[in-house]
Amino acid sequence: DLYRAVVKGNPGSLATVSAALYLLDRAADLKATPAEAEGWAAAAVKAADRYGPRLVADTADKVAAAALDVDGLAPLAAVYARAAAADDTAPPARRVRVLTTLAAAEEKVGQKEAAATVRATIAKLDAELDAAYRKAVPPFKPEPFAGRKDAAANRVAVLELFTGTQCPPCVAADVAADALIAAYPPAALVVLQYHEHIPGPDPLTNPTSVARMDYYRDRFEDQVRGTPTAVLNGTPTDVDGGGMEDAKEKFGEYRKRIDPLLEKSSAVRLTGSAARAGDAVTVGVGVGGPADPAATVKLRLFLVEDEVRYAGGNGVRFRHHVVRGV
Repeated sequence: DLYRAVVKGNPGSLATVSAALYLLDRAADLKATPAEAEGWAAAAVKAADRYGPRLVADTADKVAAAALDVDGLAPLAAVYARAAAADDTAPPARRVRVLTTLAAAEEKVGQKEAAATVRATIAKLDAELDAAYRKAVPPFKPEPFAGRKDAAANRVAVLELFTGTQCPPCVAADVAADALIAAYPPAALVVLQYHEHIPGPDPLTNPTSVARMDYYRDRFEDQVRGTPTAVLNGTPTDVDGGGMEDAKEKFGEYRKRIDPLLEKSSAVRLTGSAARAGDAVTVGVGVGGPADPAATVKLRLFLVEDEVRYAGGNGVRFRHHVVRGV
């Protein structure tokens, strides 16, 4: 009732924009009629109008997104999605978001040809964004690993990065990890990326990634708390996160911790093979090494995807060495 009163009593106010969108987000729970929802949508866009066309387009997009999954409101979603998409001056990333809502709305109202046309535009914009991202990221040239000083050293370093597609400070860690993959051969460094629902839902999260973080959190509760967290050879590092501009610094911090480990040796010998047939992956592993290994020694196998294209909330468009299962 309070939000309804704000919408009714404050035409032209930013408070009306917020209140109307709040009501639309909860239209299903409120059992709102199409007429009520249309009134809230109109009030929101009318109030936004005094603040300029960009806010109008953004508000229309939010109206469409809120109405999209509410029974009976698909026509409303389509009307406002079309209005939002009419702003073709928006940056490409925002255009993709708006057009994605429009495509879904067109499909909901049975306009399949229109939806297909919109999706073709999205694909073109995505390709442009992908190309620009690959050209600009990482924002520095990773210096290749020069090799081990001790030719007899054979220890492989394993960096386990806990991250999330909605995590802003994970950007520096993710990009630094990508640079590490480019700088080191797999015989020197293995990078594994685990996704978590931090601070929001992440479609790359899975039971394996959650269990792995819980494993380390139980052992290092003061050091493993959130994302980004980097664990090197089983021990949490103190390397934190940051934005894209911090990636080069984090890359250097990781290297200072990785390089000394590569001068060590291990008696463990692993051999492996993998073959894929359809959706089935068959893995063979051979283990050699200490004649009498400790009872606590375990062999862990993870299924890892080399690259996943997913433009999450933090702007990172490609994810590398993502752990998919165990």
